[in-house]
Amino acid sequence: LIVSLIIKKIGSDWLDKILPPIVVGPVVMVIGLGLAANAANNAMYNNNVYDFKYIAVALITLGLTIFYNMFFKGFLGLIPILLGIVSGYLVALAFGIIDLTPIKEAAWFALPNFEVPFVQYEPKLYLNAITTMAPIAFVTMTEHIGHLMVLNKLTKRNFFQDPGLS
Repeated sequence: LIVSLIIKKIGSDWLDKILPPIVVGPVVMVIGLGLAANAANNAMYNNNVYDFKYIAVALITLGLTIFYNMFFKGFLGLIPILLGIVSGYLVALAFGIIDLTPIKEAAWFALPNFEVPFVQYEPKLYLNAITTMAPIAFVTMTEHIGHLMVLNKLTKRNFFQDPGLS
């Protein structure tokens, strides 16, 4: 939020100096490669045992997502990942991987537990939490800004200005 306000006030030219492509590219790559192993494990294992159903759902989902990306135009062509997620869920449902029991047993209407600040608890700043989360926030911000830089170059538009980062 703070960075988006700074960009709104003084512009985005300083980002090219702080986050050049040589910095942003590896950050995006490391995040993607780090998630690849997790995705592969989720696609193959059921309780640490290879399960063909999981592999089949992953491959069908991947194939459908690629299909949506290549052949859908207009609005649907803009959301192939979302369509892939929905398709993957439906395929997993058809394969019997998803257990609907918690949904069936859930209450029809429920209110969340509310806590009123300064009445039920006193807000505190925890330095350990801040120092742990700050680097993660910086890397996430760097990745997002990197994606916007790539989109700016591909589309010849300035997404830092319209719609902006805020």
